[in-house]
Amino acid sequence: MTLLFSFAMVKTSALVSLLDVHKSAGKAELPAMERLEDQVKKALAKRLKLARKEAGFRFANEFSRVLNIEEHTYRSWERGTHMPDVYTLTRICKLLNVEPNDLLPLAIKKRSSSESSGGESKAA
Repeated sequence: MTLLFSFAMVKTSALVSLLDVHKSAGKAELPAMERLEDQVKKALAKRLKLARKEAGFRFANEFSRVLNIEEHTYRSWERGTHMPDVYTLTRICKLLNVEPNDLLPLAIKKRSSSESSGGESKAA
């Protein structure tokens, strides 16, 4: 019982240390998850702006009116400072006629049937 408790404490302390802000050469580094979040926001911003223009919405304010949201809210998504919620992202995809995987980076692609073992598909 003590061994199990000690192992849990080690895992917990390792997780906490991963989430802490690290200092390196006098500079504060952001934890890995925050850097990933920023990368996702920036990638979504670029892809969203491109998809909007390809769909014929020349200006961001045109598209924000169609979405029925504030222009500054939409612009924050295209600047990469904020992200839309899932419901709004779904509406965006329908209006721009794109798949969520087209807008979101690091999307997990389904393995082709030749890659799966024995031709069987695995449930996600």
